[in-house]
Amino acid sequence: MKKVIVSVFVVIALVLTGCSSGKSNQTGNFADSTPTESKTFGTPENSKKVQVTGENGEKVSDDESENNTEGWFAGFIGNKKIHAKIDISENKASGVYYYDDYKTNIKLEGHVDIDEMKDFRTVYLSEDTDKRGVFLGAFRTDDYIQGCWKNDNAIYPMYLIREGADITPPKQPGADSKRFDGHWTGKESGYFAGSEADIKVLFDDLIYYELFAFSGTALGALESFGIIENNVAKTVFKDTTYDEKKENVVFEFRIDKDSLHLDSNDYSYYCGMGVGFGSDYVKGKIEIKMPTAFEVGIVDTEEQDELFRKLVGDMYEDFIMHTSYVSYDEEIWNGEKVKVGISYLRGYSGCCAYILSKDHIYAAIIGDDGIYYYTNDKNYADKIPEPMAEWANKRSEIFYNYKEL
Repeated sequence: MKKVIVSVFVVIALVLTGCSSGKSNQTGNFADSTPTESKTFGTPENSKKVQVTGENGEKVSDDESENNTEGWFAGFIGNKKIHAKIDISENKASGVYYYDDYKTNIKLEGHVDIDEMKDFRTVYLSEDTDKRGVFLGAFRTDDYIQGCWKNDNAIYPMYLIREGADITPPKQPGADSKRFDGHWTGKESGYFAGSEADIKVLFDDLIYYELFAFSGTALGALESFGIIENNVAKTVFKDTTYDEKKENVVFEFRIDKDSLHLDSNDYSYYCGMGVGFGSDYVKGKIEIKMPTAFEVGIVDTEEQDELFRKLVGDMYEDFIMHTSYVSYDEEIWNGEKVKVGISYLRGYSGCCAYILSKDHIYAAIIGDDGIYYYTNDKNYADKIPEPMAEWANKRSEIFYNYKEL
């Protein structure tokens, strides 16, 4: 299954909507296709059908594709019956599939990963359609594939059984397995760090999950299947990513009352520096408010917070976004004891600089086109204070903002 590591600055904005990735769309939106008692899963809509041609460009007829059953699988996407042929050469995979209702082949291209899940091959196949759907599957045996069809907007259960094989189709999710289904937010998630999980129960013995975590500007993302046994959904990864690691990485999901628990021997697996997937999650999204300048330590009192907010105006949120905390030192400047500090944020420290004196505030932030500087000290309305000068040399352009408070 696809695993992703990314590091981008805009992650802090994610927490403003309850720590939702909003992606993403890295994880996409899960369609409401939970199986019902009538065994209906839902169906991908408006797929563009592509007619496959032979080696010399001749059209392959519908009858030919239907009757050529050597190596063909039969199964379902949602509640629609399909046939598929998948050819594998080393780590490459290709093939076609068609809906039995249409008998028109849709091309597939992708790869197989034999080093991801222990004891299972995983396959990733993208289709040549406007919907850009993908097959994600795990070979339970050489003759049996379980997984899902997905795009950015939906996800549907999918399974394939090689024609002629004596294999019982998978069971639809029961009451216990359905408890995994949904969006989950890490209990310890906050404005500057957090985690979330999207889980889709595909069958009674299989879930598909997408994990996301961030700390400052560092991110982590992981998607895979979990095999359900005894009410525990488990993935065992063959960790060949890091030379120093020789052991398998295990992820186990379990439900306890209304909470989701993740047990792992490496919560940072496929995460950025200092990032880890949470161990405990609550159902749904949680409200995460932006902290104040007082709460992150930019100023010392709530009264100073109000002055700071008036001073920097619309840039207040930007200062907060770049300051998980401030490291201050005391200095003597102009015969007065002042506090001099810079902002700290995992992945991008030193974006903001601050000076606090008895009567004045001096604050500056690095923007795209230079440094934006704010003060209520008329004597420094158009010049950078000496304790901030070395830091300010990072940018040539300085935009001065003076406001009398």
